[in-house]
Amino acid sequence: FGDDENLNHLGFSVLGIDESIVYCGTAGGLNKSIDGGISWEKFNHQNQQNSISGNWVIDITRDTISKTIWASTWKANGETEFFGVSKSDDGGNNWTNYLRDEKIYFHGHKHSPLGAEVFLPTDKGVYRSNNNGVTWIKNPPIEDSETNLKILTNTFFVVGVNENEDNRYNIWLGSDDGLAKLSEDGSHWNGKWKVYISSPEISSSSEAIAFPNPFSPDSEPIKIKYSFKAGNKNVSLRIFDFGMNLVKTVVQNITRASDAENFENWNGKDENNNIVPNGVYFYRIDIGNDEPLFGKIIVLM
Repeated sequence: FGDDENLNHLGFSVLGIDESIVYCGTAGGLNKSIDGGISWEKFNHQNQQNSISGNWVIDITRDTISKTIWASTWKANGETEFFGVSKSDDGGNNWTNYLRDEKIYFHGHKHSPLGAEVFLPTDKGVYRSNNNGVTWIKNPPIEDSETNLKILTNTFFVVGVNENEDNRYNIWLGSDDGLAKLSEDGSHWNGKWKVYISSPEISSSSEAIAFPNPFSPDSEPIKIKYSFKAGNKNVSLRIFDFGMNLVKTVVQNITRASDAENFENWNGKDENNNIVPNGVYFYRIDIGNDEPLFGKIIVLM
């Protein structure tokens, strides 16, 4: 960050409570004004006994029901600082730290008749708590309920919550592998998942497309997108090398939905779980009694 004296001039987050009370998070701590910005009080890891975990304050939010302040507090320059989330129930005078050594990004909050919840996106998944941080529940594997498209990363950056037309809640999770929406059925992490990604268009039910292509197994799997008509059918996907030798059976006789975009993922590994060498590979998709679909994949590491 440079000179420690200038870190408090690098602003990263702002929270306004009303016309008078404002919080500003910087790379040097958390600043609070109760007179509309005329004067400020600074909180950091070094000047409080019950302090924030780290002085780099990425995000600040406030639970409007409990009035609790939540801050994503990352390690800056201090040797005793650490990554985590910091919570204050008294306006910043005292802090409790949770999820030590986790990089917490942009929080979300949910308010329902059952109470208040906080959602914390991290590099290891999304954690939620309905008891003000006493216990945490991490998200399960995410798979689209219709297209079987999966979120394959554990890194999430942002969470949003809104009430839907059924008086239930949509939980939105933004990741580096796409956007996921959970239409929750009333219990934690249960309900219908929808996954949104940017993908190439396919023009007909007799076409499949693989992307990104070329791809590197070290960085991400390759996704294979296809669709078909006339009822749900059993699908098999196989990968072959340039000599048409079988490399991997990705899925076999699994039921997929018609009139929908379906996705399968290949991680670039063979049947022995070894990453395949660089080169040209082919995929074959068998869909019921339809004509199989073929395509080419280039592995480049």
